[in-house]
Amino acid sequence: VWVGYVEELLERHRDGGARALEAVEQHVEDENIKMILRMEIRLRSK
Repeated sequence: VWVGYVEELLERHRDGGARALEAVEQHVEDENIKMILRMEIRLRSK
């Protein structure tokens, strides 16, 4: 589910992941999930 969320964020925000990372910070409360999402965003936006 979270990987799909990352893919959707990157598709919406095609700026290299910066806005996707901002969205994660704003909308996800769990620090462990944030860490996983940040890692996925960085890996997929390279």
